[in-house]
Amino acid sequence: MSAPSTTTETTEAAAAPAPPKALEIRPLQPTDFGPTVDLVSEAYLHRRSLANIYIFRHPYFFASIIPLLAFIFGRYSIVTDLGNVMLLSIGLVMAVMSLFARITDPLKEMAKSIVKGDFLSLSDTALVANYGEQVIGVVSLKYVNLADYNSAVQDGGSGKILEGPAGVAPSAESDVSSKRSSTTTSKKSKKDKDARHAIITSWTVVRRYRHVGLGSDLIGQALEVAKKDGIESLLIQCLSLEKEAAKSLRRNGFELVSSAKLPGGLGRLGIRTDTYAIDVKGWAKAAAKSK
Repeated sequence: MSAPSTTTETTEAAAAPAPPKALEIRPLQPTDFGPTVDLVSEAYLHRRSLANIYIFRHPYFFASIIPLLAFIFGRYSIVTDLGNVMLLSIGLVMAVMSLFARITDPLKEMAKSIVKGDFLSLSDTALVANYGEQVIGVVSLKYVNLADYNSAVQDGGSGKILEGPAGVAPSAESDVSSKRSSTTTSKKSKKDKDARHAIITSWTVVRRYRHVGLGSDLIGQALEVAKKDGIESLLIQCLSLEKEAAKSLRRNGFELVSSAKLPGGLGRLGIRTDTYAIDVKGWAKAAAKSK
């Protein structure tokens, strides 16, 4: 009688559904390095896609293409030369789109440079969101003192786009009044010079797992680590095109502290880098009150 029972138990065990995947946010492990770099590189390519969409909707694009199309339609008859008109029009549109797309080449080059993984190697803290065996999100921090932070801002203002999916926004041509205290001026006390701050050097989530709060969870964990390590403020840069990222940052207590045009054609078309900051101690107090 025991044999049938064993067979039944074995069958039931085989038919049992697999346990659900576990989602955890944990420190970066050596085995996470490759997938994390790939994830951030993909995020940079997505940035370029956003920029291309913005450009193809820009008035400059239409102002360039409409006169050329008007010339074609004026040169050929739609009735007798419909084939030529269609071929020339399509070719013209593709050529102009290709020309305008070159404006976003700096973002493409950055995506290529990301594969080196310097933003992770130079980070003081890196956390990944792991779902099952897949890395689906990352946030990394670089600790700096106030003087180094101000120096990095000045370098960004000189026209250099700092590497990393989230760096320090340039300060040149800023049209947003700084909300930082007067300690960021040239006359800083010894305490100010020794103050510790953190720059978020990467923050992204796999696209299929966005809009479920995972990005906010990563930011929350980063703030917890920053608080534990005695960091006073956290800063992050995002493009003005990244509306969802900006909304998420504001929901988590970040404030816009500066906005500057990107160098080159991207800036001339109105694309900007925005720097957001949060006071870690203030965030900790607010979090404690909400509990």
